[in-house]
Amino acid sequence: MTRRRIAGALAAVTVALVLAGCATGGAPGAAGSTHPPRSASPSPSSPSSVAVPSASQPATTSGSAPTTAAAPRSTTDPPPPAPPAAGAPVIVIDPGHSVTVGGTDPATGLNVADYENEPEMRDVFDVALLVRQQLTAAGYRVILTKTSVEAPTNLGTRARIANDAHAALALSIHDQAGSNGGIGFTAGNNIVYYQAVGDYRINPAGTKITFTDAAVASLSQRYAQVFQRQRAAAQGTAVRLQGNTGYDLGGRGLQAGDIWIVQLLARVPWVYNEAGGNSAGMVGLSTADKQRYADGLVAAVEACVPISR
Repeated sequence: MTRRRIAGALAAVTVALVLAGCATGGAPGAAGSTHPPRSASPSPSSPSSVAVPSASQPATTSGSAPTTAAAPRSTTDPPPPAPPAAGAPVIVIDPGHSVTVGGTDPATGLNVADYENEPEMRDVFDVALLVRQQLTAAGYRVILTKTSVEAPTNLGTRARIANDAHAALALSIHDQAGSNGGIGFTAGNNIVYYQAVGDYRINPAGTKITFTDAAVASLSQRYAQVFQRQRAAAQGTAVRLQGNTGYDLGGRGLQAGDIWIVQLLARVPWVYNEAGGNSAGMVGLSTADKQRYADGLVAAVEACVPISR
């Protein structure tokens, strides 16, 4: 076969391939990943202070845990939603109180016991479920520190759950309910607490355990300011902002100091919420007030740790 005939044959084959769509060439690039960003929380260095426990050492529990049957599933507990993206921010929700449970934090020697408080513990668990439902639907990875209202869960365990999850943000939910000493939902006790360097508690051995993580404290304060605004808007009442309890907790028969134990033991930004606990004409929170409380918390989380769309 002559060179001219070979060249002609090759040209014909090339034309056929082009017409068949088989011509070589770079395909358009695939669209970029749209995974939401990972948690914006910092990875604080291990502080030298004994105030921060090791994440690998869970809090020990003194005595046997109460064998309490799990509470019936709350009517506000939503069905399990579709799992969020693996890179979604982790939010830890801490509904206050537990059946009585003991414990000592191994790193600090602090008493991490918790106690029952009715009807607060049931009301705030309902609020926590509402918050979880809305945040999960929005794409967050949400972890509750308790599996049920009466799950025996001490304060050390709560902090460890958030630390181990490297939460972008943790929030505690409390209120002031009761026939004696209860406060109206819009009448008072609406407070947002943040972690601050220098806050402390004194363990049973007399050692002062101080919060020292400046990076976490800065985020906690910034987030708490957002919680103050969003809760005030949702609840329709004034909400105070505080960097410590404002009084010595030793006066209540607790370990002396001015920071909540979960915040002291946390290595992540932790915003601690209190609210009035009695709705109009009743002891405890109405369904409507639970929703208002939850709406303010959800709006705050979404503003503090937004998900990229």
